[in-house]
Amino acid sequence: MVRFYYTDSNYIEVNTKTPTVREEVHNQINFIPYSTKNSIINQGFIKRIDFDIDFKDETSFNSFMAVVGNVIKISLDAMKFYYATYDGVSFQRVGWAGVFSATFSFVLQGLQYSLTERNITANLALPNTGNYQAEAVFTVSGGGFSIFKISDGIREITYTGTVSEGKTLIIQNWKAYVDGEEFSQNLSGDYPLIPANQVNFQFIITGTSASNVLVKYRDTWR
Repeated sequence: MVRFYYTDSNYIEVNTKTPTVREEVHNQINFIPYSTKNSIINQGFIKRIDFDIDFKDETSFNSFMAVVGNVIKISLDAMKFYYATYDGVSFQRVGWAGVFSATFSFVLQGLQYSLTERNITANLALPNTGNYQAEAVFTVSGGGFSIFKISDGIREITYTGTVSEGKTLIIQNWKAYVDGEEFSQNLSGDYPLIPANQVNFQFIITGTSASNVLVKYRDTWR
């Protein structure tokens, strides 16, 4: 059974034949805001994939068609998912059996992520059971600092700018926000990552207590 998510949590689950991967194209970040850096993180491969589905009747076919254009992610095993974009359908009806057969094409990003998101403060261990480095969102509560750093021991990102007492700093995908207002120009360095295949990693935090830093991420596979 394959789950096709048309919202972050809502999905339609159907039986499919073994999917066919039609091509793979290398993909990577080409530009980092407020910097001259490019190609920082290897994002894996984009997969063009076809799912052959036999619908028992027109009603089940129409139910799937009603949501397929909104599909944002696909799970092949109910544990991990790919981000996905719908790429069209070819359709043929087998009249004598009343079966609706269709081939649905999607573009999948090359990395898989755990369906369950981890939310752990940085003073605790940050496991990643996947075989690829995980990228996190950092929510720094409390404020009261002018320089904030996060390091994974190899890469370090620095936020240079006053975050007043009681305000919240969020660092996400090379962007920074203080109480919802963007201050990405205050970021410098390299984005720290959570290593693969480990259970006891911790970031090095400078500028505030590690317990003030909430780390949100998903175990990641390639």
